[in-house]
Parts: sequence; structure tokens; C-alpha cells
Amino acid sequence: MHDAPSGSVASRTFHAPHRFHPGYSWLGRWLRRRTDRQQGEALHILIVTGLVLGLLLVHYVSWTLFYELLEAAPLHQQIYWLSQAALLGVTAALCLVGVRPALVVTARPRALHVEQGDRSLTVPYDALTSVQLITARRFHRHERRYAATRVFLGAVPDEVLLVRRAEGGPVVLGLPPSAQDALHAHLETRHAVSPSVPAA
Repeated sequence: MHDAPSGSVASRTFHAPHRFHPGYSWLGRWLRRRTDRQQGEALHILIVTGLVLGLLLVHYVSWTLFYELLEAAPLHQQIYWLSQAALLGVTAALCLVGVRPALVVTARPRALHVEQGDRSLTVPYDALTSVQLITARRFHRHERRYAATRVFLGAVPDEVLLVRRAEGGPVVLGLPPSAQDALHAHLETRHAVSPSVPAA
């Protein structure tokens, strides 16, 4: 998605639309409120895996126990399969169905403001130490694993934008390629003209 001008002539706004993401399901949001990002992601995978295995176990045990009754009564068999489908649907709705909020990045005259759902961050240009595009693979293998990394993803293209600050952890931004390239060029220009800040 392309960048568009914001209310200020000196500002530019870059957007990434909301999209489906299991991490923003009811379970994912519940875990996010009670743990940090890394723990929440790990617990979400663990819980979903446990629930899937539990549902399979319940299905096979119940089918074994009630097989003769279900085979003798078609109505009971229909109720059984409907209840199994309902249980699976409720589990999927609570644990897997979610929408990641839209990402809005505003390049203001003195700072970069990032907002996604109930999370926001402002990075002054004079606090930038480096701005670079990194591969999505590197992000998942390295930066994503660091607890101090602030992650704002509206999209995960082949590359994401890594912003390092003099204070605080790195910031990773994922925007559609055209918007990301324009933001990268803008930040490199502002970093070049900002006072030099020693790397942390």
C-alpha cells in the first residue's frame, strides 16, 4: 500500500492494513496481556497443540465407548458428529481466529510515530543509530528472539525494516514493499541530517 500525506504538510503516513493472524485470537490476546511477547507466542503454540491433541483423544475415546450405541441410532450419531464439529469450531474461534490491527507509521518533522492497535511508540530522529532492511529470515531467526525488540508488523514481505535507537531495543517495522522502501529512504535522510548519536 502506498504512502499518503497526513494532516501536516511536513509529515508522511504509511499504512499496512489489518490482516488475519492467530496470535490476535481471544487466547492470543489473553496471553499477551499476562506475559511478554516471547512467552505469549510460545504459550499460545503450546496450548493450541495441547488442545488439538486433547480433542483428538476425546474423539477417539468417545467413539470407541459409544460406537455400538451410535451405530444403532442414526439420530444419536448425527448429534455426536454435530457436537464434535461444534467443539472443534469453538476451539478454533477462541484460539486461532484473530485479526492483527492495521499498522500506521507517521513520519513527523522531528520523530517517527508508530501505532498498531493499543500499542504505540515514538522514535525521535536524533535517537536513530542505524536504519536498514533485513531479510524476513534474519528477523525470525535473530531480532524476533530478543526480548527488547519492539515488533510492529502489518505485513511480512521478503524484507523488514530494522531501526536501532541510542536508548531502548531495536524496532522492527513490516510494511508493504512500496511503503517500506519510501519509509526507509525517508529515515536514512533524516538520520543523515540528525546530530550524530553514538551506538549503544
